[in-house]
Amino acid sequence: MKTAFCLGLTAALTLATAALAADDGPGPERGARADANADGRVTLQESQAALRARILRFDADRDGRVTRAEMDGAREQFRARRAERREQRGKDVFARLDADHDRQLSQSEFAAGREQMREHRRQRWAERGEMRRGPGRPGHRGQPGERFERLDADRDGAVSVAELDRAAAERFQQMDANHDGALTPDERPMRRHGRGRD
Repeated sequence: MKTAFCLGLTAALTLATAALAADDGPGPERGARADANADGRVTLQESQAALRARILRFDADRDGRVTRAEMDGAREQFRARRAERREQRGKDVFARLDADHDRQLSQSEFAAGREQMREHRRQRWAERGEMRRGPGRPGHRGQPGERFERLDADRDGAVSVAELDRAAAERFQQMDANHDGALTPDERPMRRHGRGRD
């Protein structure tokens, strides 16, 4: 009975790991890293430079273009690193919840962990203002294959710097609500917590 209870707790903790093990505070909201001069506003040029830097890091052969194969390879490496981090976070969360260090979670330890998770979730949603994304919303960028297709405007199987600049300009124009040529924090979508970039 105790073994079954412990296995159930372990499974539940595995599901809760991401919420409890997320960084201590919210990550930088999307676009803050693009603000090269840290003036609180992101210009079109800063936005284009940020997109170039983010996508061209996948350019394995350094030819100035990113192919679908290069992007897929980078995605697989990212998934492997993310799986390793999740596994480690699961161990860290379990160790944190195991107050008496007996390598088992009692019902009271589990209940305390569940309450920590709920409180953590409440704080995160309050900080984010409960902004959610989905198709048709400004922050939604689609599935990885769809994103590549949108970036590869000439359909030659590779994304060039010119295509990245065009995509950044289109997105910038959509987000620049007051059309002043700069994105302020209230115009930029919030970063999805827990989905950090590598």
